[in-house]
Amino acid sequence: RDGVIYFEGCLYDQLRRFLRMKTFDSPSQRGFFENIHPMLSYLLLVLGAFCCPSVFGDCDDDGKQQCMECETIDFSLNDAYCKQPLFVNFLPNTERHCLIDNICYTYFPLPDDPYTFNLYRAIVFCDGSTIIETTIVTELEIGRYRGGDPYCTFTSNVIGYAGCDTYVIYRCLVFGECTEDSQVVVYGLSPSCLPLGISCTQKVAQIVEDAGFPEIEFIALPMKLPNRCVTEQICVNNIEGNFFKALNLPVPEPQSRVGFINKFV
Repeated sequence: RDGVIYFEGCLYDQLRRFLRMKTFDSPSQRGFFENIHPMLSYLLLVLGAFCCPSVFGDCDDDGKQQCMECETIDFSLNDAYCKQPLFVNFLPNTERHCLIDNICYTYFPLPDDPYTFNLYRAIVFCDGSTIIETTIVTELEIGRYRGGDPYCTFTSNVIGYAGCDTYVIYRCLVFGECTEDSQVVVYGLSPSCLPLGISCTQKVAQIVEDAGFPEIEFIALPMKLPNRCVTEQICVNNIEGNFFKALNLPVPEPQSRVGFINKFV
């Protein structure tokens, strides 16, 4: 194929096509391969990580990931805050990402640090179910951010603007073990809650190629279901958790529980 970017079907479908084309010596061999195709999909993803170290970054002597050197564009966290909510419109092609309908990013600045934000990532799956992940992100320089949660630390780099309101982001793991959603290598962010236009895919391909990445297969998110962007934080003391006892603090006044508010748009 030509180019470095493919917006096609899921890896599962690719494997099924492979199995149909594969020539086997006996029916038992075909049955064996058909039974293990879910394992094959997992192994292909793992092998992809080892065969393409320039995407994920090499490891140093301590086993920590090192990010690729890449140029960034002028797009700060404050720009993201002003343009929010932002929506992911394309992702690397994995089995899990094929199950996602839309992802919404919203940012809430810390009261004592204008360069650090609480980032809420609301993920809506094709069956309507939702998970919400939160991360602390801070600006290292314009176009480059450091993010972290209890499981991992990563660096995000805004490596280009593809038009169609789409910014191309390269994220690399610094250390820890992220969830799959926060291990994403290259993805698109847009203030528009619309699927990525076909006219933009060639520009995305050019940005990815110019950044020095090997071939990556992407999928465009359908964005057919309502998003569940987190639009407000409720930061109050969790009385029911009894945390004040462990800290030897006086009993606080009763208030509502810690949480956040979702808004269907």
